[in-house]
Amino acid sequence: MLIGNLPTDVQEEELLAIFSTVGKVSKILIPKDKVGKAMGFAFISMAQQKKNAEAVAALDKSEFRGRLLSVSLKRSEPQRSSLFPFIWS
Repeated sequence: MLIGNLPTDVQEEELLAIFSTVGKVSKILIPKDKVGKAMGFAFISMAQQKKNAEAVAALDKSEFRGRLLSVSLKRSEPQRSSLFPFIWS
């Protein structure tokens, strides 16, 4: 799932606490900038695939530290060309 509108100081433990209310979380990734500050979004995977849709239904537009979260199913990433690895195919 893609989680948006997060504060730049969000911690993995905070997201784990929120998403654990729906089911077991298998992975949390919070991308950070060059100085180590969160970029305002995260990727989360639930241990059971069906729980992803349940988390979207339960947590999209919910409030977190004064912000409305954007929770959506992550679209599949485009495949990279093997000849040109830096150009999206």
